[in-house]
Amino acid sequence: MMVDQNIDLNKYIRFNHEIYSSSILNLGVSPEYNIGEVSLAALYRQVGWQVNSEGRLSRFSEGKVITEASSFFKKVEKTKESENLSGNIDICDWKLALKEVLSSPKMPNQVKSRYPILYPLVPDCTLYSSASRLRGANPWNPGNLIETVIKTGSTQSEAELIWKQLFDALSCNPDNENEDIWSRIVSFEFSKWRDPNIIWSINKINHNSPSFNDEILRKSPAAKFVEDLKKVLELKNSLTRRKWLSVLESLIRIACASHVLWICNFNNIVWSYLKSCIVGESMSSESLLYSMKNNLLDFWRLEEKAIPIIKNKIQSYIQSKIAINYVLDKLGENNVDELGFNSIEDIVILGERIKKQIETKGISRELVLHEINSIYEIDPKLISCKKGPSANIFEFIRYSLGQKQTAEPQKRSFDQSYWLRKKGNYSAAPWVVEIGPTSILTMVYCCSYGYEQNRTIIDLLGHLNQYGFVINQQELENSNLLNNLTTLQIIGDSPDAEGGMVILNPFANTK
Repeated sequence: MMVDQNIDLNKYIRFNHEIYSSSILNLGVSPEYNIGEVSLAALYRQVGWQVNSEGRLSRFSEGKVITEASSFFKKVEKTKESENLSGNIDICDWKLALKEVLSSPKMPNQVKSRYPILYPLVPDCTLYSSASRLRGANPWNPGNLIETVIKTGSTQSEAELIWKQLFDALSCNPDNENEDIWSRIVSFEFSKWRDPNIIWSINKINHNSPSFNDEILRKSPAAKFVEDLKKVLELKNSLTRRKWLSVLESLIRIACASHVLWICNFNNIVWSYLKSCIVGESMSSESLLYSMKNNLLDFWRLEEKAIPIIKNKIQSYIQSKIAINYVLDKLGENNVDELGFNSIEDIVILGERIKKQIETKGISRELVLHEINSIYEIDPKLISCKKGPSANIFEFIRYSLGQKQTAEPQKRSFDQSYWLRKKGNYSAAPWVVEIGPTSILTMVYCCSYGYEQNRTIIDLLGHLNQYGFVINQQELENSNLLNNLTTLQIIGDSPDAEGGMVILNPFANTK
């Protein structure tokens, strides 16, 4: 028996069952196309910018970027030397700085853009550039995702403290002598051009966040991100602002992409459990716990082709998401509403109830699975990452982690905070899993900072594993990662490391 071809597939894609919507399984608004510096800019806007409208303050929205950019750049273009607003930087020099010094290289699809793409060096840069999707009634906001990752990986009080520390670190007060001089000059100049109704002031963090077992959340990429973020925030005054931001950007890129893939894997494991209940072979809570502890962090292998890895994870996620919501809708009835996906125990009870209902009502297990498979076949492009949420998530991960592709070949090395790289300089070259120099420095720093004893290569591999990298020593020895660690001079031999190699904090002596 085939399922009705007129079935509304969107019911199980865009509109989730109530208990799914409020759970950790729900990604919320599907992430879309996004590059690293856009995530960084969105974080500024999420943490700090506000708009004063008739005495009422509200967050500066992603949708305002295009209107503010148009207004700002037109104003700069029309300003003559005799009309210089501040006298701090000559208007001709200011125009040159915006175009050549503060700008980020354009990607091939941005060549025809009239205005420069500003790198988010200081808060004001993010008012006029680097929005993920500039047009549309509801542009998605990468800042929301970063906020969610912070909340997932911390307690409420810890999240509030980190939020305040992020705001302080991202701020750039021209009178603060701890900031590097160029950032202070630029920040002061921007302030003379800014709409007085746009204010740099901390936004409150939203505390709504789904719960789950602590022993699972503590081993999530989000928890590792929060731990590493604290270390990166402490590093700010030891580096130039631009170098520090590249470290922060690298961390944000891997944390957000790994969090999304972690949620994808979470859906896959929950569906595997519910499916086992449907066929009458439900696993125990101990087995479910073991699966979550050991299978959630398995995304990346060094130098493997990245696109098949990403597509496989997303395709499985979309199928699992459809199946979970279908089962809740068709088999859940009213008795599941009192439950949820708030703990392993909840999931086990839910599965047992579904299993009992199938047995009590004599529902065909084969028919249930057949109908779910039939839903997958209604729109193959949706499952294969060619349209809809699956395509959006695929683009998010690929562009977030991939090295920025610049229109000008001589600027190809601009992005050093990447996690995926093209294996070749031709357009059809495959994307492979390779950690960029800044990202290597970031991970080694986070792994080694704050420890009295030597940290080893094994510790570094364990650190990377919490972001989804599965690397054994043999793979490391045959990879570019070991060569890059040697080139960057951040590993060394030590008798204290039981004959192994120790990693060296790359920023230990910076000031």
